Amino acid sequence: MAKERISVLSSKDGSVWVAGQPVALVLWWALTKRASSKAYVANDTGAWRQRMAGAKETYGQFEMKLQADGTVPVQEGQEVSLRLHVDSTGQNYYELPVLIERISTRVDIATGEVIGCIVDFVSTGEVVGHGMVGQRPDG
Repeated sequence: MAKERISVLSSKDGSVWVAGQPVALVLWWALTKRASSKAYVANDTGAWRQRMAGAKETYGQFEMKLQADGTVPVQEGQEVSLRLHVDSTGQNYYELPVLIERISTRVDIATGEVIGCIVDFVSTGEVVGHGMVGQRPDG
């Protein structure tokens, strides 16, 4: 059975980019980074189970408002880039390419008006940290 290491990060503020242009602001986000591991036993392990790092995966959610004309600026199956900020400085953020998997609408229960949407995504590449989130613990 493969063990998984999971880290969950979350914050508010960010942006969705398509073709190098920002198309929507992110109101809040959650990002999960996960690495699987593979177990093995060999002649040199003394019959102890050892583990090797496996594939890495990133997925998450964010909420965004609709555009001024009431449309959603992204679609399911679309590849976009995200910039997910951890603070208000604009210097500390994660940047990653993602595939939009699901879009859920949010409705104001008093008026019935669609006010925003929650987007589920999976990463299609490396998560790059900028500023303090780009620093690695090993220097």
